[in-house]
Amino acid sequence: MSAVRPRSLPELMGTLANENFIHIFQQLDDPKDLFHVVQTCTLFRNLAIRELYKHIRYTDTTSFKSNNSFWRGREDNMHEMPISVSFDGTLPLDKIRPLGAHHISIWARLLSFTSLDTLSFANCALPESESVCYLLGGMPNLRTLSFKQCVFVETPIPLCNGYGRFSGLPITDLTLLYNRTYHTIPAGDDHTFPAEGVMPHLQFTTSASLRSLTISWDTTVSSFFANDSREYSFSAALDKVNIHFSDPFPDAGHPLLDVNEAMRQHLGKFLRDECGGITELGLHSTELFVVGDIDCGDLSHLEKYTGPVALVRSITGPLQELAMRDLDLDVGKVIPALEAVAARRPNLGKLDITVISWDIEILYAVSQLFSDLRGLRIKYHDGYPDEAAILSMSSIFFHRFVNMTTLHIYNPQVPVRRYVYDDEEMWIDPPSPVMLPEREYELGPSASEDVLDLMMGWIKTCPNLTEMKWEKDRTLMRTSTSSEDKWYFKDDPQPKADESLSDHMMWYSRAY
Repeated sequence: MSAVRPRSLPELMGTLANENFIHIFQQLDDPKDLFHVVQTCTLFRNLAIRELYKHIRYTDTTSFKSNNSFWRGREDNMHEMPISVSFDGTLPLDKIRPLGAHHISIWARLLSFTSLDTLSFANCALPESESVCYLLGGMPNLRTLSFKQCVFVETPIPLCNGYGRFSGLPITDLTLLYNRTYHTIPAGDDHTFPAEGVMPHLQFTTSASLRSLTISWDTTVSSFFANDSREYSFSAALDKVNIHFSDPFPDAGHPLLDVNEAMRQHLGKFLRDECGGITELGLHSTELFVVGDIDCGDLSHLEKYTGPVALVRSITGPLQELAMRDLDLDVGKVIPALEAVAARRPNLGKLDITVISWDIEILYAVSQLFSDLRGLRIKYHDGYPDEAAILSMSSIFFHRFVNMTTLHIYNPQVPVRRYVYDDEEMWIDPPSPVMLPEREYELGPSASEDVLDLMMGWIKTCPNLTEMKWEKDRTLMRTSTSSEDKWYFKDDPQPKADESLSDHMMWYSRAY
C-alpha cells in the first residue's frame, strides 16, 4: 500500500468554498489587515479585494486621484461592491469655483457605484442643494446620507422649487451637522459670500422616507422647522431624533432670553408635531442652550432618551435607556428626576448619569428606585469612592440587580466648560468658554492595582457582571459569568482561574 501524500496548503485551501474565506475576511475590523490579505496570493486577492472596497474613505483630493487607475476601464462587476463611501476634505472650497473636472469626476464615480447604501461628506464644499439632490436621485439604493461641517455654494432661488424632488429621495437616515451656506454673486463672478437666513440644504429633511434625523439646532434651523417664513411640508414618520445645539449667538445685539425662548418654543413645536412616534431622542451640547421647560408633548413611544433633566418628566413612554446630560448637576437634582422616571418605569434597563461631585447617596437612590438595571454608568468630576465604598457597594447596592452586566463609575477627567454672559442685561456677546485650569485628578483606590483585590467579593454578589470601569481608559473584564472567571484588565493577558489576580495584573494606562 502506498503512503498517502499529505496535501499542501494550496491544495487544502482549494477544498474550502469561497464563501468560507469571504466570511473570514469579513471578521477583520482593520482595513490594513484586509490589505495584507490581498497581498498574499491570487486567490485571496480576488476575494479580499471585493471586501476591501465595500467601504471606501477618501481623505483628500490626492487619495481620490490616486485611486482612479483602479476603477478606470474595469469590465468586471467591482462597481457593484462599494456600499459606503465617505469624503473628508476631498472637496475644498477653491475646487468648486467654477465647477471643474475634479468635482465632476467625483460625482461620476459615485453614480457608477450601483449598490451604494451610505454616503458621507465632511469638511467639503458642495454645489447648490438642488444639484446635489438631482445627483442623489441617480442612487436608488442610497439610504444613509450625512453632511458634517460642509459648505453649500448656492445660487439664490425660491426654496419651494425643489420640494418635490427632495421629498422623493429614498434616504432613511439623515445627518446635517454644522453646515453653512455661501451664495454666489450673479453675472459670472466666481466670488462667494456667507449667506444669512434660511439654508436650502435643510430641504433634505423633507424626504418622505426619513426615519432617523441628526441635526444641529440654531436659530435658523429652529425657524425652518417652525415654518416661520414659508410653507414647510414634513411627511416623514420619524423614529430616532438627535439634536445638537450649536451657536445660539448668530447676531450680536439679540437678547439672550429672547433667543432661548424662541428656540424653546420652536423645539417644543417640532417635538409635538413631528416626533410624537419617536422611540429615541437625544439632546446634545445643551451647555449652549438654556433648555428650561419645554412643552414637547408626552413622547408616549420613547424608549431611549439622552439629554437634560428638564425633559425627563415629560416622558410617558416605555423608557428603557436614560442618559442625563446637564452641565451642572448635583445629586440633589438627580434624585427627584430619577423618582419621576421610576414612578413610571421601575424596570428601566440602562441608566447613565453625570454629576459634579461623587456622592454615595446616588447609589442609595438608584438601588431603591429601580429593580432590573442591566447597565449603569455614573460619571463624576470631583471626589472618588474610597476603599470601604468599593468593598461594600456590590453587596449593599448592586446585589439586587441580578441581570446587570455592565457598570461604569469613573471620573472622565475633562474640564467642565462654562459660558459667561452679562448677568444684568442678558445681551448676547460672542460667548467665551471658561475652561478650568489643568490639574491632577485624584482618583483614589480605584486607580491602583489593589482594586482587583477589593473586587474579589463582587463575583458572588454580582455574578452576571462582566464589565467594570473605574477609570476612563481602563476597563476590567470577565470572560464569562462562571465563578471561576476572575477579573482582569482589558488588553492584559487573561488570568488562569487558580492564580492570584493581584500578583499578575499590570497597570494599564494610556496618555490622556
